[in-house]
Amino acid sequence: MNALRQEALRMMEVMPDTGIEALIHFMNEYNRNLLKEEDRVRKNREAFDDLLKLCKKTPDRDDKKELAEYREERYHAYIS
Repeated sequence: MNALRQEALRMMEVMPDTGIEALIHFMNEYNRNLLKEEDRVRKNREAFDDLLKLCKKTPDRDDKKELAEYREERYHAYIS
């Protein structure tokens, strides 16, 4: 048993019953909140994994060439 646990047990030995009740209540709430947080993180991770599954690889593009072609189409109509 490590020193921190020994210190906690030593403190609990001299604690009155009302203090033990409060400590038990605190530990239950702490564990409940910890489980709730772990569940939230798990759900978020699952949602993120689902989004990653939807991602598709796009073909390599030449952005400059595509922009030049768009400009040619767009402004060619005004010139003609």
